[in-house]
Amino acid sequence: AEVRAAAAGHTAPGFFAVSLEDVRAAIEHLPWVDTADVRKRWPDVIEVRLREREAAAIWQGSELVDTSGRLFQVADAGQLELPIFAGPRVRVREVLDFYRRVEPLLRAQNLKLTAVQMSRRGGWLLRLDDGTDLVLADQQTDARLARFLSVQPLIVGAQGQKPQRVDLRYANGFAVAFRAAPPVVPVRARAESQGDAQPPTSSSPSAPTNARPESRGEEIPPAPAAAPAVALLPPTHLFAFTFQDLTPA
Repeated sequence: AEVRAAAAGHTAPGFFAVSLEDVRAAIEHLPWVDTADVRKRWPDVIEVRLREREAAAIWQGSELVDTSGRLFQVADAGQLELPIFAGPRVRVREVLDFYRRVEPLLRAQNLKLTAVQMSRRGGWLLRLDDGTDLVLADQQTDARLARFLSVQPLIVGAQGQKPQRVDLRYANGFAVAFRAAPPVVPVRARAESQGDAQPPTSSSPSAPTNARPESRGEEIPPAPAAAPAVALLPPTHLFAFTFQDLTPA
């Protein structure tokens, strides 16, 4: 419907006089359209072949990044099941390239990367789907990330829980912060204060999934809760309209 409406606004001169360039420009102005090829087909058909933009990520909750690193706006962009990017607007392509570089490394360890933030100084914050934040400087990012991933299973196994924040900006190591467990109250102290002794608890609370990272740049917008899946259409489509179709009733 959007493609037809865009074409209809430029077909009034008729089959012979219509400007195919004007029709093409109008169709390419649609948010999801990357490129369009418009042709006439005798006796009264306008044929449109277009390539759709493929979204790679959500940019700061309101726009989309396509696979070429360009930003575009569509309705309800935040409801797409895509990673979230944030950072300086002029460096969106760098954020996309960085994501493409580190995502396979994390996936190889069964870790899912859900958000990438670039600070104004060029540093990085990566958020995993379990709430873990990985902080990286603007240099030696691949080597330092690989160093952590080589021992990540040992760290999780030794602590019995996944870390909340890992700071990888150190030259010779990294700092790991875990989610704090609640203090264990002695049985006798609880009995004296409450009257009845209760067994102490030693379980750690689950981390909030919407905790925001500390950063010097823009914050990563939290992913929408229970966002519905939105299926993207195949990238190439063919439309054919007769001039009768494009003429208002």
